[in-house]
Amino acid sequence: MLKSFWFYFYSVPVLLGIFSFYQLTLLPSRGSFKEALKYCEEVDNEIMLSEGTEQDYCIDNFMEGYFSEAVPWMLLFLLGVTFIIPLCIYLIITWKKYRYSINKV
Repeated sequence: MLKSFWFYFYSVPVLLGIFSFYQLTLLPSRGSFKEALKYCEEVDNEIMLSEGTEQDYCIDNFMEGYFSEAVPWMLLFLLGVTFIIPLCIYLIITWKKYRYSINKV
């Protein structure tokens, strides 16, 4: 089983998914609106941008948090989750073949 190509083909994405889940738990959580207001209270609320005022833009960036860092880890996690079922099916089939080959000897 450990020499099989399919075992590594199915298990590597699962291991990447586990590692990415660990990385997602290490990212800091998103801030609350009160924290965003404290963080952006010195930014001018009078100057208009295309998205709103500068303070609105600052609050949006603060509330977004680490979303851009979390997206690649989320994609790897979803890849790992999708490969769990094929890995389980492969392991069950392999174990059944191994079990039946031992009983015949």
